Amino acid sequence: MKIASSEDYEGIYIWYPNLEGKRKEIQIDMISVRACGCLMVSYDFSRDGWVIKMQPYTEHGIELEEEGEPEEVAFLPAFHEVEAKP
Repeated sequence: MKIASSEDYEGIYIWYPNLEGKRKEIQIDMISVRACGCLMVSYDFSRDGWVIKMQPYTEHGIELEEEGEPEEVAFLPAFHEVEAKP
């Protein structure tokens, strides 16, 4: 895995995640005064696109409690196709 950065982004490159022994998933979390759940991002080779999962929580007053396993909340196709410009 490689990490690259600039002023505006942090880039993470997963090298050949479909090979045995390679990292398969990236966890993205934010440290801020704004609370949010983390994202788990992986590539689904059978559907040819990105899968985003989040940990489900239940709220108990001001406390959050994890419930079960992370669940898929979004699927993004491998490419975003647009019409060619003339």
